[in-house]
Amino acid sequence: MCILSAVFCGGAAATPPCSSGTKQIGAHETRRAESFAPFDAAIDSLMRTWEIPGTALAIGVEGDIAYCRGFGLADVEKGRPVEPDSLFRIASVSKSLTGAAILRLADEGRIALDAPAFTLLPDITPLPQGKADPRLGDITVRDLLYHMGGWNRLARNDPLLRNTNIMACRVMGLEPPAGPKEVIRYRISRPLDFRPGTRYAYSNLGYVVLGRVIESVSGTPYEAYVSREVLSPSGVARAFIGGTSTTDRAPGEVSYYEIHGNEKVASLLNPDTLTPWPYGGFDLRAMDAAAGWVCSAPDLVRFALHLIMPREKGGLLSPAMLTTLAQGAENMGVEASDWHYGCGWRVRKLDQGAFLWHNGTLPGTSSLLAIDHDGMAWAVLMNARPADFNAFNSALNDAMEDAARQTRLNLRR
Repeated sequence: MCILSAVFCGGAAATPPCSSGTKQIGAHETRRAESFAPFDAAIDSLMRTWEIPGTALAIGVEGDIAYCRGFGLADVEKGRPVEPDSLFRIASVSKSLTGAAILRLADEGRIALDAPAFTLLPDITPLPQGKADPRLGDITVRDLLYHMGGWNRLARNDPLLRNTNIMACRVMGLEPPAGPKEVIRYRISRPLDFRPGTRYAYSNLGYVVLGRVIESVSGTPYEAYVSREVLSPSGVARAFIGGTSTTDRAPGEVSYYEIHGNEKVASLLNPDTLTPWPYGGFDLRAMDAAAGWVCSAPDLVRFALHLIMPREKGGLLSPAMLTTLAQGAENMGVEASDWHYGCGWRVRKLDQGAFLWHNGTLPGTSSLLAIDHDGMAWAVLMNARPADFNAFNSALNDAMEDAARQTRLNLRR
């Protein structure tokens, strides 16, 4: 059965876990590992060219985890290798989980996508000493999904990064770091950058607001709701909002490295100490619904496969809501020429259907999750961020799409 009028295809399947080791073939045991060699070669080349210490790769085909592999080192100092199921920060790929959670609530009739978002958040109000924008009440849930809420991080500092978090604490008399609600209150006490719903501007803050909408509507903490309603039905048990310091690192989680030097910064968690950027230059928990999740590559693919799976076979969304998932902002302006932003995904319309993907980056982290028009899905997680991330991002996306095309040919032989 095909979903979205042949945009996505694939049936239900039990997706077995990847075991430790270099390579693992899933349910399709008759497929040769060599069929996925284009992905291996692409990852090897990217790691050499961009000096990436470690990578995890997982690929889903026809509803199953078909291949996964760890490359390089999870911990350079200890010589610990990346396992196929090693845990990584996934950065902005977290938005795909948040978008799915919002659409689950909409599927159940518990939220209207065109509802004003802040009417659902009566406990999140502008600070008395601030200058709230009267247009806040015009921001809808759909605007937040599409990055059309009125905030432009290019015009002002990203509200989730270090400087804004520190300022929020100073204004509110808090010990750093500020949490998601406090960061939101600080930012909504200042004017918007444009009228909501009129243009696209990528916004981490908008997705953190969506996390609070999920909490308000569901009556459940954001992380718990996503775990119960999105991840658990997808067969994912090892995913969580990560911590920032080295002591927060979970068992099986990789170490994170900034490639353009080992610069240190005054820790957001403890301003009296210097720390590498990945371990204190920001607070991961304040970014929860926008960039805070930790997950493995095969578990991300499990999520992707269940997202597009028919509802009657264990999928997460109704056909109507899957159509909504791939819809998106039309006023993209100069941001894009051949894609639009949907509900937690970038979407490129193709003759064969649609291609969905999302990249993520934080200091020490690069990530990619993609779903092709035929239901093939792949996740790539890396424990470093090159200095020129935009160029690296393009190279990663192109290499994985090329590898997918070559792999399809191999699997047809």
